[in-house]
Amino acid sequence: MQESEEKYRTLFEESRDAVYISTREGKLINVNQFMLELFGYTQEEATNLDIREIYVHRDDRNRFQKAIEQKGFVRDHEVKLRRKDGTEMDCLVMATVRRDNEESIIGYQGIIRDITERKRVEESLKKTQDYLLKAQEIAKFGNWSWERSVDIGLWSEEI
Repeated sequence: MQESEEKYRTLFEESRDAVYISTREGKLINVNQFMLELFGYTQEEATNLDIREIYVHRDDRNRFQKAIEQKGFVRDHEVKLRRKDGTEMDCLVMATVRRDNEESIIGYQGIIRDITERKRVEESLKKTQDYLLKAQEIAKFGNWSWERSVDIGLWSEEI
């Protein structure tokens, strides 16, 4: 049993995602080192923090609670969160409810992943694709491709 607990403790502490356990009311009970680094708080600050303070839009906390309590979990729940220094970040939350012996919800446990850079790259790619489509339209120049694995051809309207 002790060996098993040690493995889970190591997983919790060494995860490169922010891992947390909180009460239903938003008090952080336990967080890993990466969460402290990601959000810029000390352990003491984190345990005194009302988790609603890290939400950029406070209604998102209510939306999260409604979703997790209806299903018992959330997966890839997208939300904007705020670091201690005020920097906003796009995040994905994967979490489950915590229950007491009577099956009442007493809190949540989960993982928060910063996807800010991924979102920035996706937006940049979308802009580039839009520019390319507009340039093709203006130049009356098209393109095509063939997906050999599924035998599907794709082409632009200009072809």
